[in-house]
Amino acid sequence: MSTVYYPCAKCGDEIGSAHPIEWSAAKPYHSECTPTFKPRRYWSANGFSIAIVVLPGIVDWAAYIGATMGTVREEETVEFVAARGCKLEESLARTLFPQFSETSYRA
Repeated sequence: MSTVYYPCAKCGDEIGSAHPIEWSAAKPYHSECTPTFKPRRYWSANGFSIAIVVLPGIVDWAAYIGATMGTVREEETVEFVAARGCKLEESLARTLFPQFSETSYRA
């Protein structure tokens, strides 16, 4: 069986069918490029899950931190933090997510 290649709907890079492909609205995406993907840091230990989640905007971004009980899945923790987390101070957020260094941090 040969590998089938699809262009990522966001970045345009080819995705081989042997790699994880996310489909949204019948378009292929890398897992990092899906419309619902949120950049994050995630830890789970001693019955708790902790996440730091980036919520990018059109011209700015912000990072939020929060925790859930460890029995909650990673995606549920990320969604909880995105909705109800505490905003990180800018210097810590920029250290954790240097890929946003050229973008304004949300006030």
